[in-house]
Amino acid sequence: MLRKIVLIALALLWATSGNAKDRPNVLVLIADDHAPYVYGAYGNDKAKTPNLDRLAEQGVRFTRAFVNAPFCTASRQSMLTGTLPHSNGVTRLTTPLSDDTITLAEVFKDQGYRTAAIGKMHFNSNLKHGFDLRLDHAEHRQYLKEHPPKPVPEGMEVL
Repeated sequence: MLRKIVLIALALLWATSGNAKDRPNVLVLIADDHAPYVYGAYGNDKAKTPNLDRLAEQGVRFTRAFVNAPFCTASRQSMLTGTLPHSNGVTRLTTPLSDDTITLAEVFKDQGYRTAAIGKMHFNSNLKHGFDLRLDHAEHRQYLKEHPPKPVPEGMEVL
């Protein structure tokens, strides 16, 4: 039902403007394979998701959302472009989004917003696609090379 729209991880489009206080902030959360029942905001009283619950309470929640493709790359690019995979050309996991494709980020930038995409977006190219800040897989791998993970201290538990 809500498998790819109001989700965590990824892809994050934040939009704020220093000169337009009357415009709302926009935050889009996208993650793979999440269903609404894993969040407190959708009625799961055992889920400990206070920050997401607060965002959902203050914003818009979708209850009837669907994906345009059975894999993440095409679904994400469809959402960011408003076009179907066969229209935007992203029909495989490794297909890059064309540099002449207009994205949601570009539309927001034209309205004076600052934009960012952080996480697994699968642009499969170095193009920014309208995002002021873009940290995708390649940037994450480079960050991990420069900042290797530290071992978990003895006695600590990783969840």
